[in-house]
Amino acid sequence: MADFGGNRQYITTGNLRGSDRACLFLMDYPRRAGLKIYATVEVPAAEDHPQLLAQVAPANYRARIERLFLFHLQAFDWNCPQHITPRYSAQQVAEYSQNLQQRIHDLEQENQRLQQQLARKGE
Repeated sequence: MADFGGNRQYITTGNLRGSDRACLFLMDYPRRAGLKIYATVEVPAAEDHPQLLAQVAPANYRARIERLFLFHLQAFDWNCPQHITPRYSAQQVAEYSQNLQQRIHDLEQENQRLQQQLARKGE
């Protein structure tokens, strides 16, 4: 994983000085899945590993990579979905509700038409 310069907080590297162990929580909220990755972490300078650097550098992102995080997998575990609340992006909600929005529109049109028919009968 690439570590970009800029914020100068160095929280991650500071924590790794005390212990090289790390745990990553990767959440997929819509599918209610959580993956815990337990690893030891090596923090080499980016320029010492040009091949790895090329693999982790995102295209079209110009920030300088200061260092790499090399994760050495020790164990992993999938979380039980019972207590993971599904969360969706606004785009996902819009896509998922498109049929409902169309149905609401159709029903509103029908409602308006029926109200007009009733109004004409009452005249």
